[in-house]
Amino acid sequence: MDWWRKQFAKLPVQFEPRQTDWNRFQEKLRKGSTQLFIVGWSADYPDPENFMFLLHGPQSRARTQGENASNYLNPEFDALFERMRNMPNSPERQRVIDRMIEIFRRDAPWIGGFHPKNFALFHSWLGNAKVNEISGNGLKYLKVDPARRAAARREWNQPVLWPVMLVLILLAISVIPAVLTYRRRNAWLPGGSLTGCSPTSSAASCMRSRS
Repeated sequence: MDWWRKQFAKLPVQFEPRQTDWNRFQEKLRKGSTQLFIVGWSADYPDPENFMFLLHGPQSRARTQGENASNYLNPEFDALFERMRNMPNSPERQRVIDRMIEIFRRDAPWIGGFHPKNFALFHSWLGNAKVNEISGNGLKYLKVDPARRAAARREWNQPVLWPVMLVLILLAISVIPAVLTYRRRNAWLPGGSLTGCSPTSSAASCMRSRS
């Protein structure tokens, strides 16, 4: 809003933004009592008609409660729209659309402010996957190549055994002192047991104190 205020000041026009709730905003659109507002549109199907009808005069929001919220009215544009809307895709239809776009740019009932782009990464074995802003029901069109997926899994998921082997070696090394201590405490000599031995006694001292 600060940027807008600065730009209008260059005209010079005093710009005063006023916030409103959604219901009041819709009422203003229905009555056509707005001066400048921000709205968006998500297309329902991939065809220029789904955008052009938003500027079709007979579908004015204030006059007919249509989707033309800007209440734009241009007889030439409306005539071209009626001609274009049911035409099959062809070079002729494209020429009509190009003329409509030229009229729209000249009159500028809208100022484009947002041009969103979506990006996504997909595995090579997934087909028919494409991000778009029109539909959210793309799951049913996805195609999976099981053979390529299985090959990729085998390539990417090779077992890595050296960490396991390293852990086993470290465990074995850590057990050696305990085994040696246990054997030292429970040492036996031929012909009898050792006496006068303590857990910290050496084997030589135990042998000398044998009964």
